[in-house]
Amino acid sequence: IFNNYGVGMVQTRYYPFKAYGQDFFQTIKNINSTGYTTFKLTIVFADIPEFGLLQITNGINVIQHIINRTVLNETYIFNGSQAFISFTDGSAVTHGVLIHYEAQHYPTIDEGDPGFQRSVIWIAVGASLFAIFAILVVAFTVSCYFYQVRKNEKRLDFIINILKDQKELSPEEVENLKEKRDEFTISKKKLRIHYESVLGTGASSTIYNGFLYGQSPLTVSTKRLETQRFQDCKVAIKMPSSIGQDEAEQLFREIDSMKRIGYHEHVISMLYIASKNIAHRDLAARNILLTDGFKAKISDFGLSMINETGRNNTGVLPKKLPVKWLSIEAITRLIFSEKSDVWAFGVLMYEMFSYGKVPYPDFVDKDSVVSFLIRGKRLECPETVGDEIYQIMLECWAENPEERPNFETLVEKFRKIIETATVSYGYVE
Repeated sequence: IFNNYGVGMVQTRYYPFKAYGQDFFQTIKNINSTGYTTFKLTIVFADIPEFGLLQITNGINVIQHIINRTVLNETYIFNGSQAFISFTDGSAVTHGVLIHYEAQHYPTIDEGDPGFQRSVIWIAVGASLFAIFAILVVAFTVSCYFYQVRKNEKRLDFIINILKDQKELSPEEVENLKEKRDEFTISKKKLRIHYESVLGTGASSTIYNGFLYGQSPLTVSTKRLETQRFQDCKVAIKMPSSIGQDEAEQLFREIDSMKRIGYHEHVISMLYIASKNIAHRDLAARNILLTDGFKAKISDFGLSMINETGRNNTGVLPKKLPVKWLSIEAITRLIFSEKSDVWAFGVLMYEMFSYGKVPYPDFVDKDSVVSFLIRGKRLECPETVGDEIYQIMLECWAENPEERPNFETLVEKFRKIIETATVSYGYVE
């Protein structure tokens, strides 16, 4: 139920996952029953089995009746007092349905009302004046539009030029980013920032709760089933504490890494990040987000760097580095690679199994950490960790990077541990 204007999404229970029991019935209507409503319904995605049915009506007439096909981005506009959406899965497994709706209500006006008659006269007069005025306004509006577009381009050019001067981007990459700068830009009008709801605060930025109206750039660019839900949705909005050359460089580096990574359900497993030739450089428990469904998502790519060669690389050095999570070569020689991220992963394991204990709590500066590590000492084994897991942690902290496992090897190690635990629990192959 909405009041005069409504916008939102409706979906089946388990969308976008394939499951039984996806039947649903939804009514969309205005809180005031007098008058009529114009509805715009877009079937973002619908997986309709052979004996399934998706039907849309306005309470009197059937607007659409769909069976036995897959629907993608079909839009229907109609009038009525309300909209009815029903879906039956025909007792079959299906991905379900996702529908975006927009509705505008128009109350009924009594034509015998003197106020209404006077309004008709004024409308006629006003229409003539408006026609003249509109001609003057159109030219001005078009000029303002192109001025605003160019203003946004200049703002992004400022950031691009900073990275160009720092030789972080090749000339070809600079031109490519300039061509695609609008593809990932979200108009401020489409965002609502809840400044009273802070999700977290870091050294150089603050994360706020927010809401995105309309489609996200990810939805538009990927056109994947899984990303269609990223429209008219809650979002996290990162705002720098200040904007200067260093902050702009870090912001654009993070944007570039996220664009290169693209979409991944767990955004992102470290194996996937390494496959994109990206060194995260800030892998820690503070940067792991958990969704309502307890899916882990790695965040904060502000310190990340792209290493096209796949070899160790110093890259551009940020002002602040998380010393207690850095490998020996990263602290002493500023060399970063997948293997330095593996070291940080070992420290992350320590944080997890010690329930958030800060590593090296007695050390307050870089020199004390380096001295401790060069002497061959490492973090102690958490009380909840067995020998097998702690041995993996020690392998992640090998002084020679070549002796550390990569993330592909770590995945296999953990898979075997889980398989062994499953068999021990009572299951058989």
